Amino acid sequence: MKPSVQMILTCLIAMSMTALVDSRRAIADNPSPTASTPTPKLPPGLAKLTGDITDVVLEHHLDPPARQQMILGGIKALYRAADLPVPAGLSRRVSSLTTPEQLAALLADVWPKSTKKPISASQLEQALLQGLLSSVSGDPRLMTEKERKVSEQVEGNRYVGLHIALGMDDQEKRPSMHEIFEGGPADRAGVKKDGVLEQIDGVDTKGMLINEAVDRLRGAEGTSVTIKVRQPKAPDSRTYTITRRQHPHPTVQGVRKRSSGGWDVRLEGPDPIGYLRIIEMAASTPHELRKMAPQLEREGDRALVLDLRGLRSDAVHTAILLADSLLESGPIGRVKTARGVTTYQADSDAILRGWPLAVLVDVDTIGAVEWIAAALQDNHRAVIVGSPTMSSKINPGPGFVNSTIPVGDGGLSVSLATGSLERGDGRPLSLFDRPLPTMIKSRDEALRAGVHPDHQVAETPSGRMIPGYQRLRQNPPSKPAGEHSNPPDPALLKAVEILRASLKKA
Repeated sequence: MKPSVQMILTCLIAMSMTALVDSRRAIADNPSPTASTPTPKLPPGLAKLTGDITDVVLEHHLDPPARQQMILGGIKALYRAADLPVPAGLSRRVSSLTTPEQLAALLADVWPKSTKKPISASQLEQALLQGLLSSVSGDPRLMTEKERKVSEQVEGNRYVGLHIALGMDDQEKRPSMHEIFEGGPADRAGVKKDGVLEQIDGVDTKGMLINEAVDRLRGAEGTSVTIKVRQPKAPDSRTYTITRRQHPHPTVQGVRKRSSGGWDVRLEGPDPIGYLRIIEMAASTPHELRKMAPQLEREGDRALVLDLRGLRSDAVHTAILLADSLLESGPIGRVKTARGVTTYQADSDAILRGWPLAVLVDVDTIGAVEWIAAALQDNHRAVIVGSPTMSSKINPGPGFVNSTIPVGDGGLSVSLATGSLERGDGRPLSLFDRPLPTMIKSRDEALRAGVHPDHQVAETPSGRMIPGYQRLRQNPPSKPAGEHSNPPDPALLKAVEILRASLKKA
């Protein structure tokens, strides 16, 4: 059995837009029509929801499009979903809108009266809402209250659940146990990796999409879920009843895990060089880093390799605390919003003060993590080794500060870009902070974005990326020095070489 690349961490799955719409409004009285039946009626409250969403975008987004542009995009997406031509003069009609009443009248008038293919009211509604946000930069999305709470749990390292990662068994057409996180509820119950998930609370999972399985597995802390799992080649299945719990997990790793718990943090070889790798940015990460500093000192290390490769995060507050932990002084960076610019400054309470520091980055070091690397580089606190980060590539993407804003009565929220990250001297982390970026005018302009290592080294795979979700990472090499490295890691070898030279000069 080989898991599909579409495997998704349960703590990071967002419900589909269909589930989002259905969770807000029951539509059982609007069955899917056939091609010969009228389209279901305009869902009640859709006009108000449309206005509320555009209000949030206009008030909070860093660089919002016009309200009419969002509405036009929504209606065009609605007609594409219905497989119908866009009404003539639509742009002119949308441009003339000035009041909520006019918007409601327009939506009632343009709502499809019939379609060429069977489609439900919820499918049409989700098309409209997706289209509404299509012209907004920064990959905005609607979130239910349940999603928002899960997102907050994940960011705070307080996720409630079974603590497993699901994959898809392509032969069985069922979700599978791609990973069981050590010490979590599923692990303590005896669930094993690679098992096929056959039932969730008595519901057969045959043909079930991963996002549906995840939603069924979720629940409030202290509640239980019963799952039926069969291991590969095993004749029988096992049934487990598991209580959903919080299980904070370590986000900072060393060289290799000890059988007794904790991590070895010293690289093999004659040099007193430690190694730490951040695998996830959570509220607990700065505290974990500070807790591991005394261990480095006790074991006689005098220099550190900090590995940020493959790490993506929008957690600006956590990034500020991490950078502040390593900087003795100087600007951490700036956040630009529609209301102005805020500069963050490091205080003097730094760990590993005076130690030579090498930071590893690559193309998958993204967002607020780039901001940390840029701050360490600009303040001459660390040598950056690896390959240029994502914001230095010529395509739209990172560099945004995301916030989750309630919509209307708070049943839904919108996650959207409310700011952009800048270096301490005002240089943008990304040049692409507009929905339709203009062409780069020069190579020098392109080089202003992202983090360009002080020592550029050819990229090497540092893990496997699940599109849109947290990276599943390989263990760091246990023998990183010289020909004993297996597999070779050029960036790590270069970092060790640089730190060794720095220690000799000290």
